[in-house]
Amino acid sequence: MAIFTSRVPRSTTSGNNNSPNDTGNQASNLLSDLRRITFALTDKGLTRYETTYVTSDNIDDLSDVSSTVLADEVKSLSFSYFDGSNWQDTWDGTTLGADGQTPIGPPLAIAVTLELPDLQKGRIDNGDFPLKKYRHVIAIPTANGSTQQTTDGSQP
Repeated sequence: MAIFTSRVPRSTTSGNNNSPNDTGNQASNLLSDLRRITFALTDKGLTRYETTYVTSDNIDDLSDVSSTVLADEVKSLSFSYFDGSNWQDTWDGTTLGADGQTPIGPPLAIAVTLELPDLQKGRIDNGDFPLKKYRHVIAIPTANGSTQQTTDGSQP
């Protein structure tokens, strides 16, 4: 799963005086507020990759970006996306909606399902622990079609 996010670059808040307009800066030092964060299951476990989108030569190549193993015990990982009616296995927020012009944007919710060894139970015949499945649903309140609420609880 890949998420594009925007945030103030750390170099602008950490006292770094380098400017993207300095002639000595390399392309990798350019400031950008756009990041691509990808979560994937690798041979090392659940891994989080992050890259500065505008300075990446190949945005789909995760071999050369910053990565962090979040949980090496994760054995399976899947995502599903709620469109308001059904759960979908894939999601492309750039797909055009019914009007043929507006992108559908993010889903209303994302379900993250992962399996971990259940250490509470004994090992099974092959010596491994049985797996326990966990599912967490994350609501996306800014998705197209979601009902926004005002601070007093009423709907606009």
